[in-house]
Amino acid sequence: MIDGILVPTDGSDEATAALEHAIELAADVGATVHVLFVVDEDAAVSTGEDAEILAEIERQGEGIVTRAGELAAERGADAVEAIEHGDPQIEILGYADREEVDLIVMGTQGRRGLRRLLLGSVAEGVLRLSEVPVLTVRAETGGVDSYPYGDVLVAIDGGEGAALALEEAIEWARAHGSRLHIVSVVDVRALSYEDGAGHVYDALESGVEGLVSEAAERAREAGVDAVSTHVAPGRVSREITGYAEEVAADLAIVGTHGRRGVDRVVLGSVAELVVRTADCPVLTVRRPDPE
Repeated sequence: MIDGILVPTDGSDEATAALEHAIELAADVGATVHVLFVVDEDAAVSTGEDAEILAEIERQGEGIVTRAGELAAERGADAVEAIEHGDPQIEILGYADREEVDLIVMGTQGRRGLRRLLLGSVAEGVLRLSEVPVLTVRAETGGVDSYPYGDVLVAIDGGEGAALALEEAIEWARAHGSRLHIVSVVDVRALSYEDGAGHVYDALESGVEGLVSEAAERAREAGVDAVSTHVAPGRVSREITGYAEEVAADLAIVGTHGRRGVDRVVLGSVAELVVRTADCPVLTVRRPDPE
């Protein structure tokens, strides 16, 4: 299922948590870990840093990827160490494409407020633009303790991105012998409180229940033994993360769409909110661009 895993790193605690998680996964499935440090030359030029400072940054990067490779070897995983120069987002995506990796693993930080993903807009860009699934890991709770994946949660809404997330979740649950929790949320904020709103909600709930039942049947037919479903009203991201916490999920999977401009993730900014607030690692799966 996975042969190559890319871990961009800057040596931070968040990146180290992502690396440790990726190594555990790689050692288990026999994948190669690609550890990538990007020397951001554009940022260096804009701040007036000279060639000597850039050379020092590169030396530090070499030390970081070397230590990462040693850690992988200690835990029985093969590793490739790489240094690239340029815009981090572009280099990460370009490396993933050239090396044909199957998964990108990145660290995140913060759970509340406006704190952003590791590397700021870089991680957001990777999440939105990556052709391969992106697994985000929080330093506080998402290191090696979340692996192996005993419980996998997938959020679906009937859209194409969610359908891809379901297929991915089935593959992960089957490969790891996990319990699969299929959740869908009726966003009550979209309903008006005029007369008849209750009937509209009932109809929506009935449709969603049918959706998760069909998804559960598909999972069982694919060979996933333990499957449960959950339908709830409320704010979508909050219900997803709340239910993930309730079932002690080791991995949550959500679909995304949009590759350019202001295109957002499925269900608005739900996937980004789940990435930022979930206690467990989150795997995002992007819908391919239309031809």
